[in-house]
Amino acid sequence: GLALPFLLAARAQSIVAHVARTRADRSAYRATFAEGLASSYEAFLETRKSMEDAIDDAAEASVQDDPRIRFHIKRLTDEIPGEAQRAEHPKLAAVVERVANLWEAGEKVVVQFDMTPRMVVSNELIRDNIGKAAVERGPLVYCMESMDQPAGTSVFDWRLDSTAGKSSFSTTWKPDMLGGIVTLTHHATRPAKADSSQPLYDVLSREAERGTVSGEVKLVPYYAFHNREITAMQVWIPYR
Repeated sequence: GLALPFLLAARAQSIVAHVARTRADRSAYRATFAEGLASSYEAFLETRKSMEDAIDDAAEASVQDDPRIRFHIKRLTDEIPGEAQRAEHPKLAAVVERVANLWEAGEKVVVQFDMTPRMVVSNELIRDNIGKAAVERGPLVYCMESMDQPAGTSVFDWRLDSTAGKSSFSTTWKPDMLGGIVTLTHHATRPAKADSSQPLYDVLSREAERGTVSGEVKLVPYYAFHNREITAMQVWIPYR
């Protein structure tokens, strides 16, 4: 059924995260195939083409050498609907069906999207996403790239601040960036002491002793990532 590709992607992503943890390779925690499938079937297929052309992140490619991951990805690819059925993607199907019905009835159809940026969360049965949010603006998914963040930090250092008064986004039109895109900025915090300087396990009560640093993070449309240089990217971002 339509749910099978997403179940296979979730299973493959859980294996990716497990392998990355055992290798202590944080840059490979998130696999682009899972993010692509969440956007559209075409986006998923594009991530596969990137892998074949050796464009994808080298860390991800090494993690996906695991035969269990390759098995699930092959099954997932086999389950992707043909081109004529790709509008049935859950994110597109409802809009496409409504527009088609109105148009066939002779109506003039104007599709408008609320372009207010928002944070979205997934069902907690998707265990890897607990405590994390993705950012959307209209129909577009956004992501963080390390090259855009404050000097000396990476996407893995920051938590979006969802507290009252700090949960809104600022939008900026960048006509000369990647053919013209809208970037987002948002209040965020990070531990004053970097995770890399902390023990692998510690007592929960000591977490507050680390302190926090406030700042702002930048996000770009997901479709535009890895178009400037190879850098860490994150879609599902921790928040507080």
